[in-house]
Amino acid sequence: MQIVAQETAPANTGWAGHLKQGQILRLTAMTMMSDGFAGLGTHDLQFGMCGRDRHRRVREEGRLGEYLHGSHIALPYHSCAENLTNALAPYGIAYTEYPQPGEFFQNMETDRATGAMQRTPVRPPQPVDLDLRADIDLLAALSACPDLASPGGGQAVIATIPED
Repeated sequence: MQIVAQETAPANTGWAGHLKQGQILRLTAMTMMSDGFAGLGTHDLQFGMCGRDRHRRVREEGRLGEYLHGSHIALPYHSCAENLTNALAPYGIAYTEYPQPGEFFQNMETDRATGAMQRTPVRPPQPVDLDLRADIDLLAALSACPDLASPGGGQAVIATIPED
């Protein structure tokens, strides 16, 4: 695979860039080509992204442990909502204009009887790849979440775009 571009989004930052039809975005819409997280956990494609305002509200409600795996964890200055907003600002796309993202590598448990969802600290022990193919020309954005459940408080995400 020849690489056209490779960008690193350090922990708790965002990135956005254009993909051409057929290009593959590898994360260390689109079609999932391979999933290194398979068997380790499930991707959170339902719960919705975190943000500074959500964290503040659940802290006031005494429910911070539901989001950050413990009420003893300090609130991050910003989270995925702010990371994506910053990454998409150069393209003129405001927070209210983009949909809720899928949260890859954010394992969730769902109680099938009640529908209640709970975040878990299940994360890959080392970085794994997730390849997504653009089926149309598009603008992709990602957030390297602070992920306070992981040992280092979040990891950088490397976005690699190979040549067509």
